[in-house]
Amino acid sequence: MEMLRQLLRDLDMDKGKFLLMLVLSALGTTMTIAVVNMALKREAGDGEFMFAVYFLLSIFLYSSAQRFVMMEVAKGAERMIAEQRRDILAATRAADYTSLQRIGRAPIYKAVTQETQTISNTLPMIVVGAQQSVLLIFMSFYIAYLSGVAFVLIGLFGIFAVWFHVTGLTGLRKRTEALKRTQNRLFEAFSGMLAGRKEIAFNEARGQDVVTHIQAQSGRTRANTGRIRRHWAKQYVLTQTLFYILLGVMVFVVPMFTETYHDVVIQATMAALFMIGSLSNVAQGIPAVNDTARALRTIHALNDQLRACEQAPDDEEPLPAERHPRTLALDAVGYAFQDSHGSPTFTLQPVDATFHRGKIAFITGGNGSGKSTLFRLMTGLVHPQEGRILIDGEPVPPEGFGAYRDRIGVVFSDYYLFRSLLGLDDVDPSRVSELLARFELTGKVELSDGAFTTTDLSSGQRKRLALIVALLQDPPILMLDEWAADQDPHFRKVFYRDILPSLAAEGRIIICISHDEQYFDIADSLYAMADGRMSKVR
Repeated sequence: MEMLRQLLRDLDMDKGKFLLMLVLSALGTTMTIAVVNMALKREAGDGEFMFAVYFLLSIFLYSSAQRFVMMEVAKGAERMIAEQRRDILAATRAADYTSLQRIGRAPIYKAVTQETQTISNTLPMIVVGAQQSVLLIFMSFYIAYLSGVAFVLIGLFGIFAVWFHVTGLTGLRKRTEALKRTQNRLFEAFSGMLAGRKEIAFNEARGQDVVTHIQAQSGRTRANTGRIRRHWAKQYVLTQTLFYILLGVMVFVVPMFTETYHDVVIQATMAALFMIGSLSNVAQGIPAVNDTARALRTIHALNDQLRACEQAPDDEEPLPAERHPRTLALDAVGYAFQDSHGSPTFTLQPVDATFHRGKIAFITGGNGSGKSTLFRLMTGLVHPQEGRILIDGEPVPPEGFGAYRDRIGVVFSDYYLFRSLLGLDDVDPSRVSELLARFELTGKVELSDGAFTTTDLSSGQRKRLALIVALLQDPPILMLDEWAADQDPHFRKVFYRDILPSLAAEGRIIICISHDEQYFDIADSLYAMADGRMSKVR
């Protein structure tokens, strides 16, 4: 119920007018049945024209009100879904990197696609169920007017039907939670297959294992979905059976308690037939309520999880005002990874280092030595658990990491290349042409309408393009994670012997993770990492 109240709060529409139209729609239907029943009782030639007018007015009232209801709920639902997606986007944007890695992509993708689509599909069914519930109330009053016995019998059957459905909800939440988990695993399995398609192409056995794994996850998802659908199918059939029994009661039992058999039975039975359809719609709306509530719980839980991971907001002037800092220093910066039980799995021991403007620093080390962890700490992507990062001797406060990152141009080893120059306004085309020529990409790619004409390049050329984008920001600090690893020998030499020294000469602090020992001589300082410890070589 709390989720439904939240749903009503989230729907952006005039709820008073909406409720009024909901009532008028039900009233129009009830009036239509009443007019038909009265017309059937009339004598030939007795008020035919007026009954026809009343009939048309009833239909007009129903259709106008129902159209308003359905149009409003459609518009309100899409506005609400757009708002839900904006909330998830904003919360994802504000969450810290480590928390996003822990949450994973699958729950976020699922929330902004599948769960919002579930709400879009089920909300009209809920509204129809609500409208039919109002109709049931009006029809009940009408039947009470026709026959008190029929009203009591229908009321008893209605109460029993509601109880039957409510008891059917027992244990359903656990099944829907199990379905959510299997759907997430299925999504992750599909994502893995798409991301690893090249690796799969070179190992048939691996490909078969991937398919087997996906099929197993799909089978579990199908089984969980099937249990839920079978449950509701059983509920639906049994409820329909109850309704038909009710119809039999109207035809065979009510006459035992009324003297006006013909008039009452025909009119009450016709009303009961309409009520059966309404009760069916209400019954079908109950799974929609459950699906919508589950989708809303998932979205709100994700939003709460993301908001709990929000980074501290930036101050306006959290760092020294000078655009090009003289030094970037690490003061006993450390970080420890922990497993689900809180036990440390890897620890970056406190690191002390100072990097200077106009100088080049190289960091080297083997796999698992802690280079990537240190790189994320230096870039401000991950906040140190201990120690401080200092700009010109001033520590970067928690609320200042956004401004700190704005001063850094970075290319990660697992970078993502946007085709458009996002966040860059008034880019000088001549500057872009100069950089494309400098990185030997002239004729291979151009800038048009704020976007590159293509990113379908070799891995080395794409990485050059990523560095061009970083340089267009004119960053005072440049950090590169094994940037030259994908370059051919010719351009690797150009990069180390020409590009890096010239970038340093422009007054930048340059920090590179590199394994190219033949070019270590260009570095002004060299650091080595091993087992989470960094030492200065020279």
